[in-house]
Amino acid sequence: MFGNGNLIVEKFLPGMDGDDYLVRYCYFFGDRDMNIILKSKRKIVNEATAFHIGEAPAQPELHSIRRRLGFDCGKFDYVLRDGRVMLLDVNRTPTLGTSRLIEKKAARWLAGGIWPLLERRAQK
Repeated sequence: MFGNGNLIVEKFLPGMDGDDYLVRYCYFFGDRDMNIILKSKRKIVNEATAFHIGEAPAQPELHSIRRRLGFDCGKFDYVLRDGRVMLLDVNRTPTLGTSRLIEKKAARWLAGGIWPLLERRAQK
């Protein structure tokens, strides 16, 4: 792998809570965001391997990352390492797939984020 110029090898730096592996998703639209946490006993954390999916506290650092990258809408996959956000994936066209209950709640909450975007654009 290390000799193959077509591959990128990254150090495995998982989010952890005791013995559990964690990944966090931040969905955002306009001035709204919703943070989801997935917990798994496996190193690869996704909806299929998670034993817990729920809301997580927002990380203030994500707001400055959004502004710096110019994102009004999207999803960040990230972990916390030593209290800092480490982005794993940045997506401008997110889908909700974590759970039906969270999907509906997130869609309703995030939809309200369109109004500040429309007002800001109307002022230009």
